[in-house]
Amino acid sequence: AASLVPGPFHGAYRLTGGRHLDEIHAWADGLGVSRSLLVTMQCMYELSHLDPMRPSQGCTAGGRWVDGFGMVHLRTPDWNLPAIAAATRLFVFRRGTRRRYVVGMPGLVGALSGMVPGGYSVTINWAPPAALPFFHAGPLFELRRTLEECDTYTEAVERLRATPLASSVFFTVCGVGRGEACVIERVKTGWIGGHHARVRASGEAVV
Repeated sequence: AASLVPGPFHGAYRLTGGRHLDEIHAWADGLGVSRSLLVTMQCMYELSHLDPMRPSQGCTAGGRWVDGFGMVHLRTPDWNLPAIAAATRLFVFRRGTRRRYVVGMPGLVGALSGMVPGGYSVTINWAPPAALPFFHAGPLFELRRTLEECDTYTEAVERLRATPLASSVFFTVCGVGRGEACVIERVKTGWIGGHHARVRASGEAVV
């Protein structure tokens, strides 16, 4: 991604729909950074899939029932990025009485991790590239939309299972009822729209 020229990429992003572009520009102006650079930042996940030989950027995530606590969802990055660690923030969004939480960074308008209290939590894990990405339905933006619109574990799983995505991705989803945990494996199979989805429920063996 460092070799990309942000200006031309900014224009290309507009052609794919330019999702949340006004919000991205507002963050850039507030942070005092280039609008084009911040647009490129939003698509770093998809850009990481342009090089199929790059090492995995995965992290560890899981959910299980713990007596005395209920369903517990854990996630830890498996790489050493102290600058990102220092920039990480917990954002709380309110619309009327509804709340959603997002773990992210200033200027990142999508969601890598999030939670709807009393409903579910979701984390994104990096999946190996299976086809070239595109940029109008990035996984981070789709997770944000899920957190904005879906109130229950079942709704969130169905949305993340069925929505067309720009690149391959793993979603770990955890609900509030015993056994409400799964990994949704999304594999991109074509340039636009083609995708395969598999939901691995809690306790299912990986083969």
